[in-house]
Amino acid sequence: MTQDLNTALATPPVMASALPDPIASVVIPSYYHEAYLEAAIDSVLNQTRSDIELIVVDDGSKDRSRRILAGLRDCRVKVVLQENAGAHNAINRGMAMTRAPYISILNSDDVFTPDRLEIMVAEMQEQDADLACSWIQQMDHVGKPGPIKKGWTSQLPSWARTLPKVKVRKSDAFAYELLRSNFISTTSNMVISRRIYEKVGGMRNLRFAHDWDFAFRAASHGRCLMVPLNLMRYRTHGTNTISSNRSWMMFEICWMLAVHFDAMADQLSHLNRSDLARSHYGALDPTYEALKEALERAGTQEERNALAEKLLNDESARAPYIDMITVRLNHARHAS
Repeated sequence: MTQDLNTALATPPVMASALPDPIASVVIPSYYHEAYLEAAIDSVLNQTRSDIELIVVDDGSKDRSRRILAGLRDCRVKVVLQENAGAHNAINRGMAMTRAPYISILNSDDVFTPDRLEIMVAEMQEQDADLACSWIQQMDHVGKPGPIKKGWTSQLPSWARTLPKVKVRKSDAFAYELLRSNFISTTSNMVISRRIYEKVGGMRNLRFAHDWDFAFRAASHGRCLMVPLNLMRYRTHGTNTISSNRSWMMFEICWMLAVHFDAMADQLSHLNRSDLARSHYGALDPTYEALKEALERAGTQEERNALAEKLLNDESARAPYIDMITVRLNHARHAS
């Protein structure tokens, strides 16, 4: 980065009044999205509520992203530059800087509708919720609108579409459907309370599923809700993370379900645990079962937690499971 850019980023924003205490903090993890970054930022700064702070953490972009950030002149914005450390690290760094009672994340290629935060915060306050998500509209790389994903009622992944439905109480629908699929779809679709963030911590070292993992932890310790309104735009393009490594993505899904199933099944205690597991995860065998058995053999809860973290952070520890998935995917590909 040039000295001029360093100087520009160090220059305080030009605005007449000081920022009051914000009701919501938004964290944008920025990474190589020069074509979309300005739209993401504008969608936050142009919300119908102005008492919002925006923290942008650029995770080592080498395109024009940092020059775009250098041009920001709004006292509600803080910019942090770091070497590439991964999306979860960028999000965690930004979340640690937030001040508001509600925290939202917006990926640098997505956009909020202008009234998203006003509606989401009001719903969370009214229902004393710790995590809220909404319906989302897909759009392509140039912003052309696509289908609307209505939570857990549409666009389920292939393994969830074939699962038998179990009748659950309305109050348990969020937890039950979270076991079936990541209907939240993206970190951009989560607004969380500060109290749940302080209780469960930030994002884990998951490349594809840190949003789903966080939602599991929030649902285990707080109230979660779906707002049935289309309040954000999720952009699909050739460099979306989810399209980069299917075996690794499936490993993270199996790992996460193995880690969280028991706690969520306890929450759904009126359902038969074995039926719940069989109806949900037959499509993920044998990797899910292998991970679940390994965690159960680990011993105490502390030892299980240590093994779970090792599987995430130690390439050699997770390699056998990724190999297992790769073999199954190759077999399915050749069979089709």
